[in-house]
Amino acid sequence: MKRHLKHIVIVIVITILLVQFENLIEASLGNSTIRIIYDKYGAPMVDYGYQYGVYIGKVWNPLIVAEHAINYFNMYNATHDEKFKLKFLHCVSILLNLSEDRGDYLVFLYNFPWPYPKYQINGPWISCMSQSASVVVLALAYKVTNNATFLQLANKALKAFEIPVEEGGLAYKVDDGLWYEEYAYPRSKVRPYVLNGFMYSLIRLYEYWKLTRSEKALELFNKGIRALKLMIHKFDLEYWTAYDLLGTIARLPKHELHIRFSKKLYEITGDELFKKYHIKWSGYIFTPYGLRELISWHALKLFRELLVLDTMSKFLVNLAMAFFVYIVIRYLIKAVKLTLRLIY
Repeated sequence: MKRHLKHIVIVIVITILLVQFENLIEASLGNSTIRIIYDKYGAPMVDYGYQYGVYIGKVWNPLIVAEHAINYFNMYNATHDEKFKLKFLHCVSILLNLSEDRGDYLVFLYNFPWPYPKYQINGPWISCMSQSASVVVLALAYKVTNNATFLQLANKALKAFEIPVEEGGLAYKVDDGLWYEEYAYPRSKVRPYVLNGFMYSLIRLYEYWKLTRSEKALELFNKGIRALKLMIHKFDLEYWTAYDLLGTIARLPKHELHIRFSKKLYEITGDELFKKYHIKWSGYIFTPYGLRELISWHALKLFRELLVLDTMSKFLVNLAMAFFVYIVIRYLIKAVKLTLRLIY
């Protein structure tokens, strides 16, 4: 009985150590696991918890709302099920609540800080990603309701792409082109030049042009393409891609977006430059750096998935891991003892 009790105590001690190890790792990451929470009508809120040591909590993220709206529209278009139409229109109303009319133009606000050390955004701030997705949503709202107000708002929101970041808009001038910033904050002391967000916004602007044939949207798309062609080489590290021009290396999901978006932009424009980088960046996955990133990212993803388990599930997982670790340690000790006996 005492022997079994000893084993149980050891397994419990290892379980406690594993739980503490998880807490230390999460603290060292500086970030909580991000969760999506839906209201009763299907609109998504984001629970950021702590990010970079700052508590953000549950907030509306205009990009997440806009992307859900687009998905609901696509489901409604495919099934004609009214519940998807209602969810779509509810997301539209949330987006409009997040908008701010600045006279000549309209923006969709992130009403929370984003304390990434290199950016230090105290909020509110705007993004080319949410701005471009939102104009698409407004065009779809016009298609669903035939209410011209949605198109008027969308065209007003387009104007933010021409206004410099320092003046409350989204644009950095690059020769005769325009770069649209993902983290646009007028009081920022840096210019991030985030690649995936910029490429995403170009694809959405082109989508808006297809929906509305807006000459302004096409002009903004073409100016963005000119800027991207001048800048894209700066993001090629010859072994991987950069996330921004502040020295941040893209993690695997962002690198994969660079690959996917460069292919999409080649399909839209037919420009061989985008095809060249699509092929080159795809090849980086199979380099030693790419394989290490593949393994480390998926290990981190698995760990984060464990962190979002409820307390009892997490305890049971850790208990199973502790039992496994204990068995392995016991066999290792036996193997070492046996080896020492054979030697001496």
